[in-house]
Amino acid sequence: MSRLDNQTLTGLLFSWREKQSHLWPATARIRTHPLTLGWEILTVVTERPLLPEDDPTATDFSYEYLYRSHGPHAILVSHTSRLMDFILTDHRLSIIIRRPRVAVGRLVSELAQKPHGVYTLSKVYARVEGHGDKLRAISLYGDDLVETELLNNILPQLQPHRVELRDIERGINSLCVGIRGEIDFYYGGSTSLHAMLETLSFLSTGTTRSSSGTKDVCIEPRAPYITWE
Repeated sequence: MSRLDNQTLTGLLFSWREKQSHLWPATARIRTHPLTLGWEILTVVTERPLLPEDDPTATDFSYEYLYRSHGPHAILVSHTSRLMDFILTDHRLSIIIRRPRVAVGRLVSELAQKPHGVYTLSKVYARVEGHGDKLRAISLYGDDLVETELLNNILPQLQPHRVELRDIERGINSLCVGIRGEIDFYYGGSTSLHAMLETLSFLSTGTTRSSSGTKDVCIEPRAPYITWE
């Protein structure tokens, strides 16, 4: 059983500037374990502890990441942001990758004005305009925020920067995404990975497929929400 099982994983979407071999430091040892749908569990063994709960007297420290690549694009997540910070900061991953732009504001506005049928909003994180220091940010939670009058009433004053999509057919929250490709999703096996990838496909292409993945849902295509630099 992986340490990643049945947890909310956090990480990012990115594309490569350089070869993928630069992802990990030369001193790290890496083991891979293939999963389904092109995903892999990467076990990275380092010579120094990365988490506060690690035993400082140990000689080796192992950490797990979930990774998937498709052409130049990739997804990397782990169970704690500290492990993402390790490769983003200590190993300058930000220098060798490109981050996408996600049109979160347009996504929220379009779903609120014209409900999608397959995806709805379960969380919206936004900055608030026009209230000075009295109200700077707001977070909204619910099974279906699109159907609430509150969201539609205050939407003109919001600058959404992160949103969670709910898969209506499956009844699960499938993916949380930020404006620079920051992501969270619950990993509970192949079903959750499939739902996450379908949601990501919707954001990338503007088109939607059925939960079985075998036929198109009759929903008007939308402009892609994810663009790459």
